[in-house]
Amino acid sequence: MWTVKYASSEALKGNHTGDKAFDLQESTYWQAAPDAGLPALMVIDLGKVQRVNAMECLPYKSQITEGCIAGFKVYVY
Repeated sequence: MWTVKYASSEALKGNHTGDKAFDLQESTYWQAAPDAGLPALMVIDLGKVQRVNAMECLPYKSQITEGCIAGFKVYVY
């Protein structure tokens, strides 16, 4: 089971906590708190050693672009 070990910020209003980043629901998402600085950081524990071949990021489905991901880096260790 995956768990969030660290999130630099979470928007608690609207239930946009870190675990929403990987709950397989397109209607939920992780969001940093509105007053949080950048960059946002999240550490996810995959629960066991796993091979990571790819990562998929679904865009936020809204007419506004505020809060969309401008870029990201993935570190695996």
